[in-house]
Amino acid sequence: MGDEDHGAGLGLLKAELESRFIGSSPGVVALRGRLAPLCDLDVDVLVNGETGTGKEVVARALYDLGRRRGRPFMALNCAAIPAFEAGDDDERLAERMGMPGGARARLEGHLRALHRTG
Repeated sequence: MGDEDHGAGLGLLKAELESRFIGSSPGVVALRGRLAPLCDLDVDVLVNGETGTGKEVVARALYDLGRRRGRPFMALNCAAIPAFEAGDDDERLAERMGMPGGARARLEGHLRALHRTG
């Protein structure tokens, strides 16, 4: 891609980020500035923050505007997954998560399959 094409693409990306993350506060401007370069990378990203701060909105923007947009997208709320306790096995953890027997293994298989498609 030539410099002119890259500049046009960057302009479109910035416009799309501005439409998704509205505002001119220093925090919103900084967020858009941090997201723009990530959209061009083919890497896994962990988005963390307090409840209600828009983590999934950020993840969705990175996906929609990034190189992985044609691959499966899955938002995973890590806080909803109970921590292992000493002596837990997979079936015990699945039971504590309210999953029927073997469901945790299916979840792990699904996550591995998503990762392989990337």
